Amino acid sequence: MERKSRLQQRLTRCLRGDLEDSILYVMLSLPMSLFALWYGVDMYKFVHAHQIVYSAAEAAAISGATQVNYSPGTSIGGSGFSPTVNQDMAVYIANQTFEQEQNSLNLNEVVDIQSTNVVFPSSTQVAYTVTVSYTPKGMFAALDILDTFFSHGQITWSPPALTWTITPTSDISGKTV
Repeated sequence: MERKSRLQQRLTRCLRGDLEDSILYVMLSLPMSLFALWYGVDMYKFVHAHQIVYSAAEAAAISGATQVNYSPGTSIGGSGFSPTVNQDMAVYIANQTFEQEQNSLNLNEVVDIQSTNVVFPSSTQVAYTVTVSYTPKGMFAALDILDTFFSHGQITWSPPALTWTITPTSDISGKTV
């Protein structure tokens, strides 16, 4: 009988310790898992927004470079074409392409396009520069608000926007550089 009682006490003590450890584990690991999942989803959204804008700008650079390969000019035999980029037409086509991509992808809902610019690094290359502003949501916003609170002692309910510039470059053969 005494042996049965000791065995029961040991088993109860062991189970109670395991139960306490399990409850503590669930109380700590579940919020940390949700925190990591939330951060991962927000990071994916941020990277995806960058990729969408870069793809649209790359399409504009390629379109501007490949569709306007020759400038009208004069030659010995009369009018002809010289193998340089017609800059005015390249700017027009690149801007039109980016605008079409922007409308078809609904970029205004994802990011704020602050400025676009067409640059010609050489006579055979077109670079399309886009400055983008992205207001974080979710985890990035929460971390920015907490950072402002801890560093300045005040809470601002809107996080600062992240701003970056991308510049895909294409040559007149349509290859990105």
